[in-house]
Amino acid sequence: MNKINAWLVAVGIISFIVIMLEPLVVDGVLPYALIEPYRKQSEQLQGTIMVSVDDSTQLSCLYRKTLQRPALGTVIVVHGIADNKESMIATADEFRNLGYDVFLADMRAHGASEGMFCTYGYREKQDISALISWLIAKGANQTHIGIFGSSFGASVALQAMAYDSRIAFGIVECPFASLRDVAQEYSVRYSGFYFPNVINKSLSRAESIADFRIDSVRPEVSARSITKPILHFHGGDDERIPLEHARRIEAAFVPGISEFHIVKGAHHLDVRSVGHATYWQTVGRFLHDRTM
Repeated sequence: MNKINAWLVAVGIISFIVIMLEPLVVDGVLPYALIEPYRKQSEQLQGTIMVSVDDSTQLSCLYRKTLQRPALGTVIVVHGIADNKESMIATADEFRNLGYDVFLADMRAHGASEGMFCTYGYREKQDISALISWLIAKGANQTHIGIFGSSFGASVALQAMAYDSRIAFGIVECPFASLRDVAQEYSVRYSGFYFPNVINKSLSRAESIADFRIDSVRPEVSARSITKPILHFHGGDDERIPLEHARRIEAAFVPGISEFHIVKGAHHLDVRSVGHATYWQTVGRFLHDRTM
């Protein structure tokens, strides 16, 4: 058997297996992999509070103040997928050093927060809005509330900025442009094969289970209606969310809204560490411009 025939036989066998397993994959594996990410446990740190964002969901949060008084503003810090607020404490401390109070939350279906399903910004943008209202009620300066997010958190941040005009600025790194597109790309990357029928059925099943609309989760569309300043970073070698996603988002922004930086040599989770000194100098200058 030559190499071409062997390859065709292998593809045929794999396709047969996929067809046979399709009901299990579509109904019991892929949908839940999307909407029920691994829940990284949160520590019960001193100062942890529960904040209600709707009638049935409370988020586990930390509100940490800068030593500089009065603070220059407040930054809501949003973690990545399958992560928690504790992983962002070092980042939060950088903002505190720059004179900003910080508010960290385990997003719904993450860490110690309530909520069964992650919807990638569909509901999370409303959660951010509820957190802003809570912060204002606690005395935060409502004209200087910004948001920072990485990956999933960045995608949520962009949708939140389009949803709630009270957010004065955003700092995002490695957001995806479209949930459907990035879900398909992840499926191909980790399986090595592209079966669009299986993927699309699985996404439809996830929509039904979690009661949301995947095609409504498109940060590149949200970007069109953002009117506040954005500082946008993306790893030049990001293999999880390719640079093309960042370029699509940039193309959607109103001209002059976004300041875009490609961090050379950075992948998906190391943008801050690779660009450390330059990264935080850029953030500091961006924030300084917001308070002038």
